[in-house]
Amino acid sequence: MNGALIGLWLAVAVGACGFTGGAAPDAPIGEDADREPPDASPDSSSSDAPPLDGAPDASLCTPNATSCNGRVLSTCSADGSTLTTTTCDLACTDGACFSASNLSSAIQQQCTSAAPAITIANSETATIDRALVPVLNAGGMVVPSTVIPSAGLEPAIAVFCLSSLEIDGGARLVETGNGDSNAAIVLLVTGNVTIAGQLRVDGRAASALTGGRGGMGGFAGANAENDAGGQVGSGPCAGRGGVRNTQAAAAAAGGGGGGGNGGLGGKGGQGYGGNASGIPLLIGPGGAGGMACTSQALTPLVGGSGGGSGADGTCATQCGHAGGGGGGALQISAGGAVSIIGVVSAEGGAGFAVGMDIDFKSATGGGGGSGGSILVEAPSVSIGAGTLRVAGGNGGASQAGAGGAGASTMLGGVDGTDSSTAARNGGAGGGGAAGRVRINTPGATPCGQAAAPAGACTSGPLASQP
Repeated sequence: MNGALIGLWLAVAVGACGFTGGAAPDAPIGEDADREPPDASPDSSSSDAPPLDGAPDASLCTPNATSCNGRVLSTCSADGSTLTTTTCDLACTDGACFSASNLSSAIQQQCTSAAPAITIANSETATIDRALVPVLNAGGMVVPSTVIPSAGLEPAIAVFCLSSLEIDGGARLVETGNGDSNAAIVLLVTGNVTIAGQLRVDGRAASALTGGRGGMGGFAGANAENDAGGQVGSGPCAGRGGVRNTQAAAAAAGGGGGGGNGGLGGKGGQGYGGNASGIPLLIGPGGAGGMACTSQALTPLVGGSGGGSGADGTCATQCGHAGGGGGGALQISAGGAVSIIGVVSAEGGAGFAVGMDIDFKSATGGGGGSGGSILVEAPSVSIGAGTLRVAGGNGGASQAGAGGAGASTMLGGVDGTDSSTAARNGGAGGGGAAGRVRINTPGATPCGQAAAPAGACTSGPLASQP
């Protein structure tokens, strides 16, 4: 073959190797597959040449692959040609989006990393004010909540949007104020949560005549009644009032029942009345303890119920006593990691206890409020040496004996002490039941010893975003 033919053959071969209409197989992801290479000239010999048969198609991404970048999920199409992104409601982890419990997608999407970062330093006490629109006061900052109205019997929800939350050892975050709000509390945090100090939404103990206030999201104990039977506490699982049985000037009065939640409330103690001079023995049954209720998943988010009040006996003054308040309802939903080495508490309040003055022989004790509800959910949850406390409140004592203990090692409250037939005293109050603890993580981390009482805790997966 002469030199001229060889040159012609090489020119044709080199021209056939050029191609357009697709990027090279190792082109960067996201580069326009139809764009001309930067150094190509309009009259390039490769611009009009067809691609070689069998040449690989350009792919923007790995087909069907997903990946997370912060809260953003990237999803590649089945053919690798399209990459779509989604901002997750709560968190993106392991190539999937997850949502918080009890909150709409719209509420979660409105909470971004631009929200306040809260640090409560050692020895500081920060507060959540029970105003009609609850407000968080911490570290010199004031953070208003977004209130979701109640959809039924459950309380409203006050949502605090934060970018991070840190409660140092020795620091406290507690509810305060005498406002009208009884909203459950949701701390919606886009980043990490660290609790080394205390976060408390406990129910209050009763005074002699006024039921203890429930923690936010929980319910109040019953007020005392004069010359009447006791009253039922507030809430879906409230303790019942003691029964008053009268004849002539004598009365038998039973103690108030404890509130229920994760278990049964303790029954109020039975009282006896009457005397040996013509009035027969009278029986005043104790109030029934509240039923076990609320869901293990804590959806909806509902706190503890109040204890019932004891019936009024034959005392020189009013002596049927008030019930304790139920523990509050608290939800911590974080897009980052949650670490708890301190105390998170929603315990029930105690029923009022009778003094041992002989004038109060037929006086009764109030029932204890039940423990509340604590829900913690995040891609990573570590309880460490921390404790999530939802014990019930103690029932109030009477001259018959001790009030029933609030549930602290088991789920049900203990019954109040019955009077003896000879002593003819008023009955003691029943103890409040334990509340509920729920931990949601992608791996459904077991509760271990995270809760007090331990049996109050269940765990499950984070909710997948629809």
